Amino acid sequence: MGMTLKAVSFVMMAYSWNVYLAASIAVSGVTAAMVPPASQVVPSKVLGSSLASVGFAVMLTCFNIGVGIFPPLIGYVIDLTNSYVFSFLAMMAFTLVGGVVAYTIRVR
Repeated sequence: MGMTLKAVSFVMMAYSWNVYLAASIAVSGVTAAMVPPASQVVPSKVLGSSLASVGFAVMLTCFNIGVGIFPPLIGYVIDLTNSYVFSFLAMMAFTLVGGVVAYTIRVR
């Protein structure tokens, strides 16, 4: 749910102004607070308590790779298109891909 709202907030940021832009930023902030607590539960639910530490390590490694790769990638999209709209739409697409991956994980 949080990732879906986050994707919607990116679309709202791309196409809104004034009060609507402030509302989309507020929605983005609320969803940013929703996703990490939910994602911290996933490794222990999917892998069980014996492998939860390995799950946390893989999850945080992927997170740090994303932190290193995606900001320059979004900057490249801005430079390539000369528009912030496509950068927000790219962030929305990456968020939706993450949401699809999260919904397809099977819990034991």
